[in-house]
Amino acid sequence: MKWTDVQHQEDALSRIDRALRSGRMPHAYLFAGPDGVGKGMTAIRLARRLLCPNAADDACGKCDDCVAVEAGTHLDLHLIYRALNKLHPDKRIRDQQARDFSVDVIRMFVVDAIGHAPVRGRAKVFIIEKAERLRAGGGNSLLKTLEEPPPRSYLILLTQTPEQILPTIRSRCQTIEFHRLPDEFVHSRLRKEASLPEADAAYIVGLAEGRLGMAMKLAGGGLSANRQQVLELIERASDDPLAASREFQDLGKALLKQGAVSVEDEGSEGAANRAAQQLVLSMIGCALRDVLRTAVGQPPIAHPTDAAALQRIARRMGPQAISGAIRALATAETHIAQNVSEKLLFDGLAMAIEHGHAQIA
Repeated sequence: MKWTDVQHQEDALSRIDRALRSGRMPHAYLFAGPDGVGKGMTAIRLARRLLCPNAADDACGKCDDCVAVEAGTHLDLHLIYRALNKLHPDKRIRDQQARDFSVDVIRMFVVDAIGHAPVRGRAKVFIIEKAERLRAGGGNSLLKTLEEPPPRSYLILLTQTPEQILPTIRSRCQTIEFHRLPDEFVHSRLRKEASLPEADAAYIVGLAEGRLGMAMKLAGGGLSANRQQVLELIERASDDPLAASREFQDLGKALLKQGAVSVEDEGSEGAANRAAQQLVLSMIGCALRDVLRTAVGQPPIAHPTDAAALQRIARRMGPQAISGAIRALATAETHIAQNVSEKLLFDGLAMAIEHGHAQIA
């Protein structure tokens, strides 16, 4: 695959390309932006250019090095993720639940590994996924490597929340920003690759908010069947917010059962529940944004066949109250990261929606 296969990230690609052509490649990049917009793909494409012996404007795509990079088997390409603790020789470390990068994982798989000469002779590339999970212990163990990297070694850190990266790490990396993809592009890829009906594709595009990777994950989850249910629960919140809250919670459990939720932390029930809660909030947010569009006379994006329900809610709430509910939704999303109880999270959101209904009524 080509360097230019990464689409709608022209500024990011241009900055990296200029560094490659000038021969002044930084030893550490921080790729920052939403998940599913091309950060990981760009990191792999960059690794291939650095490791290909025939690279000019792009990697040749045909040599043994290029083939190995695409297969994920190149000995000088190191993919670093939290669950590497399962490959650590110490059983005590293998048995830990890897919510963050441990000191042991960073030391063994990055700090020690980067000190060895490249196996194939050109360079060594380390791609660190979810770099915001480099807390004080794991992050500090990486500092000396960032300050004094060995020759021909490159680190690429990926994150969707650069503000959570330790300042000492962020300052030692060159940040490249990646942005959300156009809805039209995500929609066309969904129709082409997932073969979704128009209405289903529109709904997934609304949920994904410019994240193609997220859209592809959601495409097989059967979420369109829950679209009207969410609108009904938003209406129900005006009469009985606590009942609506319970049904929002039940919806999260149902989404888990139907396989609509992708969980990173294998074996973690808490992670699965948080992922389900986040998906329900995304569905509520998607609905409220279309309600707001309806209220101000714009066509909906994700609910093109639900005009009647959108108009009812828009009339009962009005633009100001809808905006307030959307702000409450953003607060609820931060509560997920803080492990606030599911009941408190959805009770608060449902009452914020009810308050919006009450303002008009």
